[in-house]
Amino acid sequence: MPRERRLRGVNSTAVRHRITLDDEAEDIDITNVLERSKRRVFDIIREHAACHDGNEYEVLDSFWWALEDNEFETKWEAHGWPRRIQKKVEETQLYLEKETNVFKHKQLEDQLSLEDQLETINVEINRLQMLNDVDAVHEIANDVRKNWKTLKDLQEFGLLLNQRQTLFGMPMVPYDAIKDLIREFEPYRNLWVTASDWLKSKEIYVDNPLGNIDADSIDRVVNDYYKNIIKALRVFNEIPAMLKVAQSIKTQIEEFKPHIPLIKALKNPGLRQWHMDELSKTAGFQVSLNTALTFQKCLQMGITEHFDEVMEISDNAAKEYVIEEALEKIENEWKDTSLEVTEYKNTDTYIMKVADETLQMLDDHTIVVQQLSFSPFKGALENKIDEWEAKLRYNRLLLEEWMNCQKRWMWLEPIFTSEDITKQLPQQSKKFRTMDRSWRRVMKNASMNKNVLVICSDERLFETLKDCNKILDLVERGLSDYLEMKRGAFPRFYFLSDDELLEILSQAKNPLAVQPHLRKCFENIQKLEFLKLDVVKTKACPNPVDLEITKMFSAEGESVDLIPHMQPEGNVEQWLLRVEEVMRNTIRVMLGRALGEINKIDRSVWVLSWPGQVVIACCQAYWTAQVENAILGGSLSEYMNAMKEFLNKLRILVKGPLKRVERQVLSALIVIEVHARDVLTKLIDLRVTSCNEFDWISQLRYYWIESEMKV
Repeated sequence: MPRERRLRGVNSTAVRHRITLDDEAEDIDITNVLERSKRRVFDIIREHAACHDGNEYEVLDSFWWALEDNEFETKWEAHGWPRRIQKKVEETQLYLEKETNVFKHKQLEDQLSLEDQLETINVEINRLQMLNDVDAVHEIANDVRKNWKTLKDLQEFGLLLNQRQTLFGMPMVPYDAIKDLIREFEPYRNLWVTASDWLKSKEIYVDNPLGNIDADSIDRVVNDYYKNIIKALRVFNEIPAMLKVAQSIKTQIEEFKPHIPLIKALKNPGLRQWHMDELSKTAGFQVSLNTALTFQKCLQMGITEHFDEVMEISDNAAKEYVIEEALEKIENEWKDTSLEVTEYKNTDTYIMKVADETLQMLDDHTIVVQQLSFSPFKGALENKIDEWEAKLRYNRLLLEEWMNCQKRWMWLEPIFTSEDITKQLPQQSKKFRTMDRSWRRVMKNASMNKNVLVICSDERLFETLKDCNKILDLVERGLSDYLEMKRGAFPRFYFLSDDELLEILSQAKNPLAVQPHLRKCFENIQKLEFLKLDVVKTKACPNPVDLEITKMFSAEGESVDLIPHMQPEGNVEQWLLRVEEVMRNTIRVMLGRALGEINKIDRSVWVLSWPGQVVIACCQAYWTAQVENAILGGSLSEYMNAMKEFLNKLRILVKGPLKRVERQVLSALIVIEVHARDVLTKLIDLRVTSCNEFDWISQLRYYWIESEMKV
């Protein structure tokens, strides 16, 4: 059954091909396809016979199997297909034989037609070869071009006929006569076409307006004509008629050649009317640079007698034209150059940005214009060069003034929008507001017209920016004095930059603003703890502070309760001074308390009960006292045993579970205690017996005297 289905779709390219032949190649292609189709049809017939009469249907019939309708129709339709295909192949073959005969007959007719045309063109070429009238050169050249085209067409037609002969298996005809005619006729064609083209070009160069002449190609074109004519002279050396024509054209070209430099000089794009006026004074006749000026008119005026003057003026004009082009290029580049003006944050105004490429271009153009100003050929362009030099220098100064003003305004604007700074610096704030109004006006104009040349040519803008910078100088000076005053009140502010200090001062009502800068002001103080309080306003204190500073934290996270707690009241430098005093007082009180308990509890417990700074200082003071007592009592060796026992306890503590801060404290303490042990060992070895001996007083010693830790 699968084979039967396959047969229903059987077809052949030859059968399905639409038999409408357009050329001989298609005829040959279909013939080849038909040969392949014959072989395929034979295979299909064998396959059909095997499928239809083979064992597959016999097995189905033996079981009385009833085929479905579509399978039954497919079976008998496939049964008839081989014969239908074979019939179509036979019909196509007959049609192709008929068409092939038609094409062969047409091929023979085309071959005869080609031979007839060759005889005709041969006669025409022989006629053209006899012509030698120079006055009729254009008519002869046109006939030559037509016959040359006919020869080329015949050559292509001959190649086409050769291809057909190959397709039909016909004898190959080389058509060498065409090649011979082309080779024989080409010198005549080159002579007459060159002569005609030369005369037309000469007419263009002499009688056309100079503005329409392509002076750049005139040398190349005339030299090409001359080379062709020289070649023609060699070819027709023994044919007097053609030699006369070639010699005539050669003479004309040679007479014209000396005029080429003059034409190119007069066509110089750098020539202006003032150059022509200069030439007129020298030559003694008026030469006007207009659209009607031709080289013929110049010849009639006797321009050739002033060849040197024309060439000199043209040469100078060319060099001036280079300067003019450079200036024009600079002007075109600046026409499209704009500032980048964008809105700035939430200030309701703008800032401008000058691209690095623009600044680089400004520098490059300034150098170019300066170089042009030294050129001896600047001539009438001197004023324009000076104008551009001044303009570029002015633009550079203005942009520098502008960028300087913008940079300072961007720094001061957030400072003087703070109410706290405004209250503390009223005069500077007033000056800044005056400057700010001018700045906003400038930037509004810049946002509406961003072209650099337009906006930077405004002299009032330059003066405005200079005034703004003068005001900013006064504002910055006052601000600097203000910051210096604050640093004098609280010297730790010297550790902060101007920006950091201004950030604190501009938020004077917010004590938490100092938090990010505490570590720079106080060594290893990471932050303070501010607790919110419930405060009731009274007449005595209409603006009470609702925060209280209760703790200080180190960078390692160690916290110490301040003694006593305090409120950040008054100016920031005032309450920071009180914070500093409270810090000192807190450590002093803790030192006294810790020393009071050092002998009351086990020291392995005591070292973890106090802040690290207190523990280390108290241990040093305790060691100093114990060493001096041992020196006086002569018991240094007994105290050595006590120290070793304490170090052993510290070692056991370090091995156990500890917080990160506790481990850091113990690590530092062990280093100091080991050093103290080594010092004690040295004292024992030196047998120190007095507290006044140099070996003892040369050591770092801590004393707790009148509630003060002395070092």
